[in-house]
Amino acid sequence: RSCARGIEHVSGVYHLTAAGLVSWCGFAEAIVQRSIVRKTQCTLKLIRIATADYQQAANRPANSAMSTKKFADAFDLALPQWNDALELCMDSFALSSSLLCDDKNLSRNTAY
Repeated sequence: RSCARGIEHVSGVYHLTAAGLVSWCGFAEAIVQRSIVRKTQCTLKLIRIATADYQQAANRPANSAMSTKKFADAFDLALPQWNDALELCMDSFALSSSLLCDDKNLSRNTAY
């Protein structure tokens, strides 16, 4: 639809992410839960912390959700829900427990 109007109508900066809202911790929990369902013997334990308790150089906004409305309007496309996209990714890459849940692949200082 938009491409027929010309490239000037679709040029610009777009935020592109799956639909729906999830925190980094919620995303990590979904990955671990799906790995358990897939019987990958995941033994990771996630610990929720408040953003204020996670020391970092830059301040983080209280809500950093991105709107994909501009993209959807320009290209007339709807993006899948994040949890459906996660399922597709896990199916596509056939993640193994050694990749997904091996403590050696994770930083001890990572908080979600």
